[in-house]
Amino acid sequence: MSYYGPATQPATQAEMEASASPLTMFTPSNAKWWPGIAKAWVAWTPGGTTIQASFGVTSISRSGAGIYTVNFSTNFSSAHYCALWSIESSDGSNWHVQTASLSASAANVYVRDTSGGVVDPLAAIIGMFWGDQ
Repeated sequence: MSYYGPATQPATQAEMEASASPLTMFTPSNAKWWPGIAKAWVAWTPGGTTIQASFGVTSISRSGAGIYTVNFSTNFSSAHYCALWSIESSDGSNWHVQTASLSASAANVYVRDTSGGVVDPLAAIIGMFWGDQ
């Protein structure tokens, strides 16, 4: 019978990404390597760039009605990460959120109404991001 005891070493990046060793610790500094944790999230005011709440996001830019760029405080290791979008709808309107493009440093999004036009929604836009940094 083997006894591993409590973890005594912070996990390396490889161990975190592979969930490989029960002998290592999960710490705030190595959490960014755990695949199941959102690396960034943000809620912002539509029609503008005012961030209501966020983690891992430095700013929002708007290049036109319904066209936004979310800029990350720590780049992802590539453009291959998951972006999930949501719109808070205060009036029951239906919106379609489309990822326009992803880069390691930013995510671009379009917000469309039911006719396909790019528009600013009436309530908060929310973005969540998972991937390797």
